[in-house]
Order: sequence, then structure tokens, then C-alpha cells
Amino acid sequence: MGKNYSTSSASLPGPAHFSSDQLEHELFQQFITARFHQSNIIDTASDSCLAFMDRLLILGDDCAKEKNCIKEKMLQLSDIYYDALDALKSGKKEIKNEAANGVIQKYKQILYGVVEFEEGPRSREEIFIEALSIYQVNFDYANEVNDVGKCIFAWKIAGRALCALYANARRRYHCLLEIYST
Repeated sequence: MGKNYSTSSASLPGPAHFSSDQLEHELFQQFITARFHQSNIIDTASDSCLAFMDRLLILGDDCAKEKNCIKEKMLQLSDIYYDALDALKSGKKEIKNEAANGVIQKYKQILYGVVEFEEGPRSREEIFIEALSIYQVNFDYANEVNDVGKCIFAWKIAGRALCALYANARRRYHCLLEIYST
């Protein structure tokens, strides 16, 4: 059964509307709010729902009309409660994703000299050395915490360079095999 009631959604300014310092401040403020302050909307909906539940449990069978009214109000409050939770989560997630993408683009710019590997003015050898260094640092950390998923950072930044390096190494290996097998 779908949601019976809809609440208006508040629009949050996107990460593009903030400077780097403002975005960092905004992310920190949202963390503090989420960590140490309860949402008034969530609290109010939760408290009201509990009060209505108490009232519903007290009412006898002879109060069917009032029970139905309370049930309707509880459904509305439940929808408000979950909308508030979803809005809180999705707004933070969007800002976090945008900030993470910005960091990745910045590191790509540093590594390649541009955002994409193929367009870079730097020599491939320099890029390969730095890409391997990024991967090695990431791999060592992933190994230390026993979580291979931690390598994703290196692949998001230097993935194309690492794949090109691997392809070059494979071509050289096959050429050497052909030379020595004849």
C-alpha cells in the first residue's frame, strides 16, 4: 500500500551554489545537526503519533468514528515522519556525492593535467608512475584495514591510467613471448 498523504518537499541548494569553503562549512554543519540535534519535524510527528496511539488504545469499541479519525491522523503523521527522514538523508547524500565527485575531479586534474587521461599533456610515463603510487598507497591502506573496497578511490582517480599501463605490459609480455618462442 502506497503513501496516503504527501508532504511538500523542501529544496536544498545544490553543492554548486557553495564555494569550497562554504561547502565544507555546510557539510560540517549538517553533520553536527544530524549527530547532535533531533529534527523538530521528526520529533513532533513521533511524539504526536505516540499520543494518538495512547488515545487509540484507551478508546472502546463504541468510539469507532473517533478511532477512524485517529487512525487517519496517525497515517498522516507516519508519512510526515518518513518524509522528514528521507529528506534529511537524501539532501546529505546529494551534497556528499557532489563533494566526493569534486575531490575526484581535482585529483584527476592533478594527475593527468586535465580531467581525462587521454587528453592529458603530461607524459604517459610520469602519469603511470604517479598512478601506481596512488594505487600502492590505497592498496596498502585497504590491506591494513582488510577491506578491498578501499581501493575504489585509486581506481576512480587513476583507473584509466592503470588500465593503459596494464594493457601496455600485456602487449610487451606477448611480444617477448613471440620473440623467445621462435
